[in-house]
Amino acid sequence: MKLAAAFTQGDSDYLFVGGTVSSMTAAAGLGPTIVRISDTPISIRQSFLSPYKKASAFVGEQFAKFAASKDKAVQGALARRPARQPRRPRFSTSRNSRASSRP
Repeated sequence: MKLAAAFTQGDSDYLFVGGTVSSMTAAAGLGPTIVRISDTPISIRQSFLSPYKKASAFVGEQFAKFAASKDKAVQGALARRPARQPRRPRFSTSRNSRASSRP
């Protein structure tokens, strides 16, 4: 059975497809499941903030793309670079060997 419901208060950010709606029937195991959501603002506050949320999402996506491209470039540079051989120390690091080499 399908039923259309209108949410007239609150924020639609917490509604998602596959989620359940709390009601008295949910306690009985018959909780309605969200099948489709119309992406329109619910309240005046949400309609006012909608462009800013879209702009921040766009900036976040662009930043993620930029970071991914830089990470890919660094990983490619590291893959092409030959492995460094460990350096041998030029001098002995123990104090006893320095003291014994002095005249």
